Amino acid sequence: MARILLVEDELIARELIKATLKADSTIDLDTCDTVKKAQALLSNNQYDLVILDISLPDGSGVTILELIRSTESAISLPVVMVSAHRNNRRIVSCLRLGANDYITKPIDVQILLARIQNLLLIKRLDSDRRQANERFSLAAMGANDGLWDWLISSDEAFFSSRWKKMLGYDEQDFPNQFNAFVERIHPNDTFEFNRSLRHHLEGISEHFCQECRIQHADGTYRWMMVRGAAIRHKNGKAYRMAGSMTDFTNRKIIDPIADVLNRSAFIDRMELLLQAVQAQQITNFTVILISLNRYKLIRDSYGHHFCDRLIFEVASTLSAIVPPQESLARVDDEKFALTVQNASSVESCVDIIEQKIIPALKTPLMIEHKEIHLTFSTAIVAQTASYINAADILRDADIALNDAWLLRNQQIAIFQPKLQTSLKDKAQLEEDLHKALESNSFDVFYQAKVDSKGQIVGAEALARWFHPTRGLISPADFIPIAEETGLIIELGKIVLTKVCKQLQLWFEKGIKIPVAVNLSARQLINQNLQDDILNLLHQHRLPNELLELEVTETLLLENLDAALPILNAFHRNGIKVSIDDFGTGYSSLAYLKSLPLNTLKIDKSFIKELPNNENDKAIVEAIAYIAKALGLSTIAEGVETKAQLNFLQSLNVCCFQGFYFYKPLPVEAFEDVMNQQITHEYID
Repeated sequence: MARILLVEDELIARELIKATLKADSTIDLDTCDTVKKAQALLSNNQYDLVILDISLPDGSGVTILELIRSTESAISLPVVMVSAHRNNRRIVSCLRLGANDYITKPIDVQILLARIQNLLLIKRLDSDRRQANERFSLAAMGANDGLWDWLISSDEAFFSSRWKKMLGYDEQDFPNQFNAFVERIHPNDTFEFNRSLRHHLEGISEHFCQECRIQHADGTYRWMMVRGAAIRHKNGKAYRMAGSMTDFTNRKIIDPIADVLNRSAFIDRMELLLQAVQAQQITNFTVILISLNRYKLIRDSYGHHFCDRLIFEVASTLSAIVPPQESLARVDDEKFALTVQNASSVESCVDIIEQKIIPALKTPLMIEHKEIHLTFSTAIVAQTASYINAADILRDADIALNDAWLLRNQQIAIFQPKLQTSLKDKAQLEEDLHKALESNSFDVFYQAKVDSKGQIVGAEALARWFHPTRGLISPADFIPIAEETGLIIELGKIVLTKVCKQLQLWFEKGIKIPVAVNLSARQLINQNLQDDILNLLHQHRLPNELLELEVTETLLLENLDAALPILNAFHRNGIKVSIDDFGTGYSSLAYLKSLPLNTLKIDKSFIKELPNNENDKAIVEAIAYIAKALGLSTIAEGVETKAQLNFLQSLNVCCFQGFYFYKPLPVEAFEDVMNQQITHEYID
């Protein structure tokens, strides 16, 4: 309902306007005929519009206009002036004083009504806009976000007071250019930020949302979530962009249980200290690592919640003795690390452990009415100035702790620079690798490949080395050594032989399932590879199609000339070849159509953040499209969630591999799974 005040002393004109407006059920009308009455009504009521005659018995309507404009804008309270005279000078004068419109007598009520409706519409739209802005501002204040608005062509930007305050700047301290903001992004985050921004501006991604570190006025970095959306011309080109910025530093750097820095943040702090040493702002810094003994026993005995309380109490105890200029962090389940700047010697750090840390942690802790007596081990890494990567400091502290444990030294281990030890370890691993190959100590695990119905349609063979003293050795540790020393050729033969033997056993049981074996660089360019594989298949009386070969994209492209004739030979003999980790290399689509390929394996790095990462979605969609266009099948590796599976199925990806289905299994466990062949509930 719009409330209107009509100030008109001429009876006929007043009644005509009154009759017209009263016919509109959305208008509530008040009338008067003098300046004095109008002033009284305006002071006691709120109106949406005023119709005002210039000539009134006790004065001029201009007086009322000036009164209105002293408190109300032309948008908040529109005024339409009415006069019997067509005096242009008077009309211009009223318009300059703030009148919205001007009507002369005799009044055309239809024109008047149309103008009133237009003015009320403008007022309503402005009111809606202001309310929307207020809601947005209140929501932003409630969310503690900063706001930004960027005119792309001029680089001019508006940053809200809250935005500036988040970065430690006063209202006038920060330049009004968007580039000034971008320049403060951490160098390691700049590329991803600019790439994500460019994709949004070009219309590749619907929304802009990027995590990055932004430099605070005090020189430190804060973790921010920057969001935004572009406004575009009809041709799709962005000309303006606005959004918000959220500070989530604490969530990014604070361990939620211990309420101290997490491992990642501690490494960042050490990086800053390394820079400070190089800049001669400090002389040195030392890292002390503290590991709680029997932590896993306590957890198994009392549960995770109990251990969470234990970790919090230990962190609180350590926080009370760590000076404010130093950093304390929880760097592993049961491990804490702290920095000591400008230590005069390693002995002074030993004193800190013996005089502060040990007494503090020796005090029994009461947790859930249980008295806990802690034992712990500590390690010191000094001479940190020689390090290039801060993460290596924690690595060496862990090594020192392990050495201390092996030596049954439960007090303090001091790490010594150990390039020789590292080389010795590598040489020992190489020697052990030789022995393992001689004794055929490698096992083959099988990870299932399933189709869209959950049926196992294949498997990937994976080498596993169980060291007699060190247990399971990660392939990431022994494969590079095998490659470097050439032992990979022998290892490859062992894996291929074991796989063919197993395929023969399954084939004789009526199980015809293809198994893929990974080829290394040295194998791929080995001229005997083709004969070796064909001989194995013949020896075990296997159809060639039961053996598949996987080659990583990067490896293939680096050895394309040497590999091409070998791959062609495999193709002629019915042995399928897959491109593993597709999309991670410097892909040239030209090679796809020229090589005898059967399958593209979508690398798990693109699957990990599906379906939330727009860039990964676009890449996976493109790979699926390319494969389909070239008549190649696709396998998605690293599938771990239902959401990932649903998205991949929507692209008609035909085969899947990952922990969501099956982990790599020893042969007996894999046979059990194959024998069951249950259609799992997670397949649509």
